[in-house]
Amino acid sequence: MVFVYKISNNDSKITKIVDLIKDLPDPINNELMSTYEMIKAEGKAEGKAEGKVEAKVEMILAMSKDGFDIATIAKIAKMSHDQINNIIDSKGATQ
Repeated sequence: MVFVYKISNNDSKITKIVDLIKDLPDPINNELMSTYEMIKAEGKAEGKAEGKVEAKVEMILAMSKDGFDIATIAKIAKMSHDQINNIIDSKGATQ
């Protein structure tokens, strides 16, 4: 069985869908809820990863703005000099 449904970021719609799934017979319900929980967990993990990247970029830009040299920023951020320069160049920060 393939279950495909486009869900917007609307919590009330998601709640309704989850309620409908819970009313299905157990084998189908268990499979769909497992899939739902897996997708939900993946979304949370992606959000956390994106947040970490954004925080690191903000730190790099702030350090650059405060006059830290590229070598120091790279060491603290655990990134290469080229990566640091690319972030600074792409975000328009000035050294």
